[in-house]
Amino acid sequence: MSVISSTPAPAAGAEDGFTLVEVLTAIICGVLIIGSLFTVLEISLHQTSRITDSVQATQVGRGAMTHVIDELHSACLAREVAPVQEKSTKTSLTFVAAYGSEPVISYKEVARHTLKWTGTAKEGGTLVDETAPATSVNTWPKFETFEAAKATYTVEHVYPTAREEEKELIPIFRYYKYSSKPVSGGAESATSTLERVKPPEAGFSAVEAKSIAAVQVTFLTAPSDNWTAVNRAAEFSSLVTFAFTSPASEATIVDGPCQ
Repeated sequence: MSVISSTPAPAAGAEDGFTLVEVLTAIICGVLIIGSLFTVLEISLHQTSRITDSVQATQVGRGAMTHVIDELHSACLAREVAPVQEKSTKTSLTFVAAYGSEPVISYKEVARHTLKWTGTAKEGGTLVDETAPATSVNTWPKFETFEAAKATYTVEHVYPTAREEEKELIPIFRYYKYSSKPVSGGAESATSTLERVKPPEAGFSAVEAKSIAAVQVTFLTAPSDNWTAVNRAAEFSSLVTFAFTSPASEATIVDGPCQ
């Protein structure tokens, strides 16, 4: 006798599939995976934004500082000329400088520069270089007249710098003169031969300006989104001493600017 095998028919109403617990478990796992991916994506976007801001702020700040320092390095025209001019303040620096390829500088290469920062410590401001070329000279290096000043260079999102060790914001421009005797170094003294001079609110007088032998430029630049958070803005500081040679620090210092 032969035996015939057959698959039993499914019971009426029976269906193959996942249970409710399995479906809920799959949904929860999917949500966790997607959430993790979004977290990684968000971190990556923030990191990219931070790096972009930092690079942009650094490039702008480095370009601005290079522009300022190059001009200040050309401020010693002669021993008879004091580079820093009267009415210079902690936010506005006026000086005379000249660029030239010839050994003897012509008055046509001389200009009066006013580096001016306008703004607030909270919202930042703009640093502008206003240039007024010399128009004539009586006897070198005494200049008679200058043209009207025009803005030739502008940098936005510039801030004064704040540091924990300082009791107040660091000014954009800080001024130094030669001390009569060497002084000990420190936060305020850039070298052992300089001491800081604070300008009046109205700026230095002509007599006071003639003694300025060095200027320290310090500022912070923010990216185009004006975000000054840590690792997004960039701080710059540089000191320029107006001197052809360094004064002797062991004896009484009698040198002035551009000596």
